[in-house]
Amino acid sequence: MLNPDDFQTWYLLGVLSYALAIYTTKKSDWSKCQRIWEILLKMLMGQKDSNQALASVYGYLVECHLALLPDEAKERDKKIAVAKKLAEVSLKAVTEEASESWIPLRSLARCSLAERKLPSSVDFYKKAIKKKASPPLVLELATIFAQNGELASLQVCLNFLSHLHQTNKSNKEEIKADFLRSAYLHYYSGQVDKSMKVLEDLRRLEVPGKGNKEPEKPEKAKGKAKAATTGVVGGGGATSVTEKPADGESGLSLLLGGLLYFKQSQWKLAEKAFRDAKALDSTLDFVCEEYIKFLP
Repeated sequence: MLNPDDFQTWYLLGVLSYALAIYTTKKSDWSKCQRIWEILLKMLMGQKDSNQALASVYGYLVECHLALLPDEAKERDKKIAVAKKLAEVSLKAVTEEASESWIPLRSLARCSLAERKLPSSVDFYKKAIKKKASPPLVLELATIFAQNGELASLQVCLNFLSHLHQTNKSNKEEIKADFLRSAYLHYYSGQVDKSMKVLEDLRRLEVPGKGNKEPEKPEKAKGKAKAATTGVVGGGGATSVTEKPADGESGLSLLLGGLLYFKQSQWKLAEKAFRDAKALDSTLDFVCEEYIKFLP
């Protein structure tokens, strides 16, 4: 049984509950998560020197409220207003000058986005990034620009993201994830050539000396990895993996080949290549699924 005064244990439970809610997307899980963060907020009230913890708790609580927005417009507006009030109280508690203020500023950006107030959301994101220039925040802002066709601003964000990785010496996993996200954002905004360029740059980083080669046609890359895959299942284009390629390049080659097919309007072949890339390299799951969603 949990000690009602053990903040660290409750906090860990809250984080795990949040991760579960994101994974399942069930409203029941989000409701349970919200209750835990409400308990944590009560535990912090009146305590001194708790700015970081207070900002974090409020931040998670805002996310819970936004995840539980109802469909009915009036009730939805009420819920957003509650989330926004929590973010404002959090910002007042930690003060906008404090380094921790990036958390409530991000929460206010998320609330503005829920209200469909894009300029306000962008302004809050910029303020948050000034307080904490982190890749996740930059990518969230870049996503807004991509979704609204602001290509110049999207490119500025992605250039800044590259700068952050160079100056912060990020690890390979973080860099790869952000490269893939950048490639997806270019693809999402209709810039297929730029998406391919990002993937070529990633391949150059992963396998030095091979980034300048032409992307392999999917059937050629698939032939190299034949021992790693079984046949098509149920006609849907999915493959199962028995062994992962040693050098990790085959997945990227298939992904690039899929984009070549996309440019040629060969939709079925593009989808097959994306599914094969996903099967060969699990780190490509997200971007492959998103690429498939936008196929005609």
